[in-house]
Amino acid sequence: MSNKAQGGEKNLTISNLIIYITGAAGILTALSVIYGKLIKPIKNLVDKIEKNRVSIESIDMDLETLSKELRDSNEYATENRAITMKSMIAILDGLEEQGCNGNVTKTKKELINYMAKNLNGKK
Repeated sequence: MSNKAQGGEKNLTISNLIIYITGAAGILTALSVIYGKLIKPIKNLVDKIEKNRVSIESIDMDLETLSKELRDSNEYATENRAITMKSMIAILDGLEEQGCNGNVTKTKKELINYMAKNLNGKK
């Protein structure tokens, strides 16, 4: 009888082991479902956010470069405009000295007023 009792305990232990393994498998399954449904999408979202952050930084640097180029271009255009206006006034001065008054004097005053309003404080 002692052999049967020991055999019964072995079967009981094996069945308990099967129950534990089945429970562990259920827990692993639940964890994989949680990972698949919650953690993995969150990780994907974090990865996308990081990629977007890098893209935004790159775009920001491009915008800074373009802004600087535009400022430089505007300064260059303003300088060219001022030089052109000064040259026009010099030409009109020469014409005035030769006695070509009338429209020459009027246009010269208009150019001087334009420069005072629009190019004041600029090169």
